[in-house]
Amino acid sequence: DNTIDLGLIETQPEHPEIQAIPFMKDHLCTILPTDHPLSSQRWLTLSQLARYPFLMREKGSGTRALFDRFIERHHLDIHTAWEATCPETFRSAILDNECLAVISVRLLERDIRDGQIRIYNVNTDEFERSFSLVRHKDKVPTISMDTIRDIVNRYQQPDWLAKIPVGTL
Repeated sequence: DNTIDLGLIETQPEHPEIQAIPFMKDHLCTILPTDHPLSSQRWLTLSQLARYPFLMREKGSGTRALFDRFIERHHLDIHTAWEATCPETFRSAILDNECLAVISVRLLERDIRDGQIRIYNVNTDEFERSFSLVRHKDKVPTISMDTIRDIVNRYQQPDWLAKIPVGTL
C-alpha cells in the first residue's frame, strides 16, 4: 500500500509493484567452535559434519531454506539440536554446546576474529545469496532513502575476513 519507504530483503520480491535494487552478495559458512574435534582439520567432508548436532535457523528464514536445499541436494541426514533466530543464541549454542551451524560470518564477527569460532567455506556457490533494497515502484526517492542506499552499498565483503584462516568443505 506504499506506506513503507524502503525495505531490505534476502529474496527477490514477487509483487509487480515492488522494485528491487540489489546491493550485496553474502555467503553462508559452516561454523564450529575452535575447541571442536573437527576444528583442527583444514578440509572437512559432508559425512563428517553429519555426525554432529546442528543449530538451525527457524523454518521460513532464507538461511534455513538455503541450507535445507543443500542438505537435500547432498542427501545428508543432519541432526538438528536447536532452532534459533537470535545471533546470541547461535553464539552460545556453538561455543557452549559444540553445535555446528551454517550462517553468515557477519553475525559472529567478534568471535571469529577472536579465534573462538572456525569457519569453513563450501567450494561451490551453493551458499551464496543476494540482498536487495526494495521500495514501491511509484515511491519517489528521498535524501534519506538515498543515504541508506549509499550506506548499504558500502557494506560489501568484510575486509577482516581476508585475514582469517578458513577451512574448506
